[in-house]
Amino acid sequence: MKKILLIMQSPVNKENYINVLPPLGILYICSFLKSKDIPSDIIDYNVSNIDYSVVQDYDLIGFSINCANITNTLNMAKAIKKQYGKEIIVGGPQVTGDPTFFLDKDYIDGAVVGEGEHALYEYLIKGKVVPGLYLKEKNKKIVFGEPRPGNKNLDSLPFPAFDKIDIRKYNTVPKKRNPVSTIVTSRGCPFKCIFCFHSLGYSFRSRSAENIVDEIEWQVKNFGVKEICFLDDNLSLDINRAKKIFKGIIDKNLDVVFQIHNGIRVDKVDDELLSLMKQARLWFMIICPESGDSKTIELIKKGFDKEIVRKVVKTSKKMGFFTYACFMIGFPWETEERIKRTVDFAKELDTDMVQFSRVTAFPGTELYDMCNLNYKIEKDSGLFYGDPRFNISKLTDSRINQIIKEAYRKCYLKPRKILKLLTSLKWRNVYLLAKYSVTTKSI
Repeated sequence: MKKILLIMQSPVNKENYINVLPPLGILYICSFLKSKDIPSDIIDYNVSNIDYSVVQDYDLIGFSINCANITNTLNMAKAIKKQYGKEIIVGGPQVTGDPTFFLDKDYIDGAVVGEGEHALYEYLIKGKVVPGLYLKEKNKKIVFGEPRPGNKNLDSLPFPAFDKIDIRKYNTVPKKRNPVSTIVTSRGCPFKCIFCFHSLGYSFRSRSAENIVDEIEWQVKNFGVKEICFLDDNLSLDINRAKKIFKGIIDKNLDVVFQIHNGIRVDKVDDELLSLMKQARLWFMIICPESGDSKTIELIKKGFDKEIVRKVVKTSKKMGFFTYACFMIGFPWETEERIKRTVDFAKELDTDMVQFSRVTAFPGTELYDMCNLNYKIEKDSGLFYGDPRFNISKLTDSRINQIIKEAYRKCYLKPRKILKLLTSLKWRNVYLLAKYSVTTKSI
């Protein structure tokens, strides 16, 4: 049986990424392969400096690629193929969005799109193309085994292979406690946001509340985890399921606190759910209005209006949550007047923290297609910081950067806001946030 090494490379500019969390995608694949008696290991170069010569001990090397680690991944894959001739399979969100870009590289042998557990396992067993896998034949012809439906029985998957990493090396800012970990309770998203390529499909599939609470208890008791970040796209799509999750957490009374780290849809929460979250010691909540311009919210197919955002933020503040709002700037139809509405809305919401991101149209998204683009995301450096190749706005890169910097200043450089951050967060968090702002020239 082949021996597998799964690799998560780091960004070129690590200083531009303040959060480093366990790579759940390859952790799930590793644990699934282990359950099938296939030996596999993990290297996460975000927290490790292991020399890549270790690949000599493995038969197949799998890389997980996202928008932050393209450059280093391709460089390493190329070096491994040249020096050791290993079989190389890639997967992850960036590959799912644009598999042909990676398959064009002569040092890449195959690409998994969507969920990787069953696709990679079946390939290892059968040695030929299977659903969910692109594979190069000896004549370099690329064959595809047809789309693979998303796994509908997520409870059947073993918990992620946290035994393959050192959980103490991971970090997120802000946080309350160490060590910090992650959990995903569902896969797939039924919504149609035009900037997302739905790497796990449009079909929402969820784990049971009991399975989720069992994993939380397992993380706490086996790995000493003290804080857990929910990374779902749709944690509360099924509100009743979400309530069962947090009721189960309350009943267990475990020594752990929680964050909603990937955003929660404001039209999929109610006061009862927020109250249960608070009782379960969830303290940090991200929401993603994306825009403060009503027409833009409609055009990007967000599916809710500003009033529900106002209501949820107001209630969350009243209940004592630490709130964080995310916005995007640089859609192709946006004028400075429309962007100003976004900045004004951010100021009005007055969440504890705020993020303004440059819009990037990724291959595989509706936004990319509607702009008739033909570029490839070939590297990660500069992707979000003013590379003119990816600017789809009417405004120049320098003007967008200036607007974002001004927006941060308007939202943060107020005595009351600064005092709130200083009193709400640990000094280490405040220091890292300030350092990050200077490094990325956000302020």
